[in-house]
Amino acid sequence: LVRSLPDPVVVKYVRTPALPEPYETQGRYIRDLLSEFRAASRGRWTVETVTPDNSDASVSDLARLGLESARFTQMASDQFQVREGFLGLVLFYQDQQDVIPFVKNANNLEYEIASRLRVMSQKKKKTLFFVSNHNEVSPQHMKQGPAARLFEEFHVEPTRLSLKDDPGIWPDAIFLLGPQNKLNDDELDALDRYISSGVPVVVALNRRVVMPNSFRSIAQETGLESYLAHYGVNVDREFILDERCQNIVMQSRENAYYVSYWPFVMANNLNKDHVAVRNLDVLAFPYANAVSPSFGDGAPLAFTPLARSSEKSWVWEGAYNVDPPSLLAQRQSQSPSRRGPFTLAAVVEGSTVTFRAPQRSVPNLRLVVLGTSYFANPQFPHPDGNPLFILALAQWLTQDGQYLAMPPKSSPYRPLKMLAPVLKGLTKAVGYFLVPVLIVLAGLLHWRHRRTVRAEVRRWMEEGTGRA
Repeated sequence: LVRSLPDPVVVKYVRTPALPEPYETQGRYIRDLLSEFRAASRGRWTVETVTPDNSDASVSDLARLGLESARFTQMASDQFQVREGFLGLVLFYQDQQDVIPFVKNANNLEYEIASRLRVMSQKKKKTLFFVSNHNEVSPQHMKQGPAARLFEEFHVEPTRLSLKDDPGIWPDAIFLLGPQNKLNDDELDALDRYISSGVPVVVALNRRVVMPNSFRSIAQETGLESYLAHYGVNVDREFILDERCQNIVMQSRENAYYVSYWPFVMANNLNKDHVAVRNLDVLAFPYANAVSPSFGDGAPLAFTPLARSSEKSWVWEGAYNVDPPSLLAQRQSQSPSRRGPFTLAAVVEGSTVTFRAPQRSVPNLRLVVLGTSYFANPQFPHPDGNPLFILALAQWLTQDGQYLAMPPKSSPYRPLKMLAPVLKGLTKAVGYFLVPVLIVLAGLLHWRHRRTVRAEVRRWMEEGTGRA
């Protein structure tokens, strides 16, 4: 990224010396990271280290740059002290300035610096359309949290699909996240117009809507079911259930307790060969439906899974009551109709014709389909990977390959691996008895070694006495 910049970058690194841990170590890491940027820039990267003092003039100058002082607590001379300090960055590129007021966590600093440079160096921001006239998930929900960079890197435009209304601007990608009303023919024509022009589209489709108070679901028709099937994707109606899932809180008369809620699938079976999910650990798919290809071999389309459920997932035909007690009772009395893993999100690429007008060609189709829009709904619990995935999709669909090499880090997900009963018993036996057995063996070896040494000493003494 910095090697491709036509103009130099100046970075002011403001750091108060002798900060308490972990910020002192973090400060050294920041210095090393800036050195790596400088080495990659081929002379277009200059770092100015600023060591502020406690004067009012210094604090005022830094405040004008947008830097914030932070309070640190530390023990010094057997006393509890509170002091103020700075640990921030100011980036200058061309006639623009951006600031990282205080580096609280250096884990995402490479991403933060790269994303800010990318925005500063863009001649024109790419435009994302979020369809919003069918009660879809609003992009405004993403302004807080990991996906907030979406609004800094792109023009995010809520829009409606219509051939009659001229949007005035042309999108670089379209997001259609969970429509709750049926799209009419005019809206499908408008979507076809964008697809035939090469605009990539992301669709998150709910085949059933869940009532959160009763845990019951009702079927819904959006008009996208046959539309997506034409473009190579079928979305099933049944919910995917998975033992690798999130916990939810249930309330009884006496207390609250946690239960494993199978419809809230946690997927860490991600396609690491695809750049959009390569650096993510886990994605949550609440109330998800399986996604599958609707075309056979030889079709000019390619179906690439992005996320899949675990081998412990299953589907029950007609199981639409998803309250935990009903699911547990059904698990004890009914076998799964189908077993996983199932595809939860996929991308279809290739050439085809439009849905509404088969005489119109689509030379470059790029369609991402998710089997649930609750994936992006902030009212549902999900890890940081979910909003980061939306951000990564926007970056990939707008073809920014360099930037995707430096994604933000998401929270790691390390589920416990279930063992077979025989292995469980063996593992317990090893844990209980291996260390004591090793200690006994070590003692026996030591005893035998000392016995051998004593015998050698005794033999040497006897030989010495005989010679004397």
